[in-house]
Amino acid sequence: MLNLRYYHYFSIVADYLDYEEAAKQLYMDKKILKNQIKKLEKDVGMPLFSGSKHLQLTAAGETELKHAKAIISEAAEGYTKLRNFTQGRKSLKIGFLFCQTMNLLPPKLEMFTKKYHGVVEIEMMSWKDIYKNLEDGTIDIGITTSYDLDKIPGLDYKPLYTEFIYAVLREDHPLADNKTIVLSSLAREPFLALHPDASPGEYQQTIDLCAEWGFAPNFVFRAHMLESILLMVRADMGVALLPHSSEGLGFKDLKYIPIDNERIEMDVVLAYHKSNTNPMVEEFLKVWDKD
Repeated sequence: MLNLRYYHYFSIVADYLDYEEAAKQLYMDKKILKNQIKKLEKDVGMPLFSGSKHLQLTAAGETELKHAKAIISEAAEGYTKLRNFTQGRKSLKIGFLFCQTMNLLPPKLEMFTKKYHGVVEIEMMSWKDIYKNLEDGTIDIGITTSYDLDKIPGLDYKPLYTEFIYAVLREDHPLADNKTIVLSSLAREPFLALHPDASPGEYQQTIDLCAEWGFAPNFVFRAHMLESILLMVRADMGVALLPHSSEGLGFKDLKYIPIDNERIEMDVVLAYHKSNTNPMVEEFLKVWDKD
C-alpha cells in the first residue's frame, strides 16, 4: 500500500513542475523530495516525470496524478467525517517536535486513550507553528522546548526532561574519534543549523556557545527540517550542534560527541495555554506524572 505522504509530495511537484519550488512549499530539502518521488516511481513501476530542467508529467504521471488527487480527497473527506463524529466527545489536539518525543510520546498516548477513550489528534510541527497554534487554540498541547516560553502571554508548561546538545560530525571527520570535542576546534568548520523560524532556541544557542569560545559560526545552510541537517552532515557539507535525541532518527555514518567541559542543555516541556477550557488537557498532564 502506497504511503499517502508520497502522493501529497507528488501532487505538489506536479502542481509546480519544479523540484526547488515544490521543496520550498513543503519546507523540505530538494534532494529529500526527489528521493521521495523516486520511491513512488519505484512503487508505481514507471517514471512519473520527464525532463530535468523543465519537468513534465509523463502519460503515466498524468494518470497517477488523477489517482493521487482522488486518494488525497478521499482521505480529507474521511478526516472531516472523523472530526464531525468526534464533536461532543472527549478529544485532544497535540503538536510536537519529533526527535524530542519519538520514544516518549507513544506510551503516554496509549495510557491516555486506554483510560479516557478519547480521540487524540497529533501532528509534527516546527517550534514556530507549535506556539502559533497554542496561541490561537488550534492545538491544546505542544510538546516542545522551553525557549522563549515566558515571552508568550498566557502560556504555562510542565517540564518533561532535559535534552543535551552534542556536536554531530561525519564518522570519517578527523575529530570523530574524540571522546569529547573542544568547541574551538570547530571554529574553521562550515556549520549547519536549523533555521531560526524552525527552532530559534537551538539556533541562538549555537551562536552564543560559539561566541563563548571566541568565534562566530560560519553558517553555510539553515534548514527547516532536522533530517535535512543530518543528511548534509552525511554529505560532508559541514558540522552541527544538535539534540542528542536526534541520533534516534537512525542516520548512519554520523558521530555524536559531547562538548568538552560543557553540559549544553535545553528543557523539553509540555506547553498549554492557561485559558484552554478543554478538560482533557488537565487529564493528559496527569498521565505524565505516572511512571
